Amino acid sequence: MKIKSVLRVAAFVLVVTIIMLTTNLACAQDLEDTSIIQLDTCTLAVLETNEYYGSRPLMIFFPGSGECNNINSAVKWLESYHIYDDIDCDIIVVTKRSAGCEYRDWEPVAMEVLEYLEPYYSVLSDDDIFPIIIDAVSFGGYGGVFFSELAMENGVFVDELNLADAVSFPLTVERIQDLTLSGTFVNAWACNGGSDISKRTRNVIDELLGSRNFFGTTIYTSHGAVLSKAIQEEGLHSEFAD
Repeated sequence: MKIKSVLRVAAFVLVVTIIMLTTNLACAQDLEDTSIIQLDTCTLAVLETNEYYGSRPLMIFFPGSGECNNINSAVKWLESYHIYDDIDCDIIVVTKRSAGCEYRDWEPVAMEVLEYLEPYYSVLSDDDIFPIIIDAVSFGGYGGVFFSELAMENGVFVDELNLADAVSFPLTVERIQDLTLSGTFVNAWACNGGSDISKRTRNVIDELLGSRNFFGTTIYTSHGAVLSKAIQEEGLHSEFAD
């Protein structure tokens, strides 16, 4: 009887392991099936199944300083934190081609991403336009805000901007509030750390909490895990869960 029990447990563990491995492979498949597009100032990893249509959202991801110059590193970062594993969405990952971490580099990048996206957007009727959601972490906050500002100035509506520990100078409270007043819903997710970027993000939350089209909260986690925790524990993107 003991041997049979052990065998049943072993068989159960094997089945569970196979299911988990299969699930992980299926989740990772999305980001493996990307086309790499080189533009003048940036590199894009574009999901080959992108539809750019209807209720399926487009997630545009701007990475932090550790990954901002390398598209493969940015994609691997998303995979390692399982950011879009369970979300039914289109995906564009953005990195800049210039070296270093100069925040002004994000401005021409943001314009070039907008120029890439505009032909897909402009041909659709109001009923068929897809939601655009920006996820920006740390240094990528510049890219997220610059893109959102440029998009709104050029008739492309950004539905949601998520700043995951991603507010630094010159991303002022006023600039972020201007986006909310234009109709973009801004989520500011801060960690409880002592870095300047975490403090600035928490300051934005303190200043704008309760404002129209704004939500903010502090998550007790590391700087690098803020976006992941927001998705896994705070319900971010849950309306698009697969």
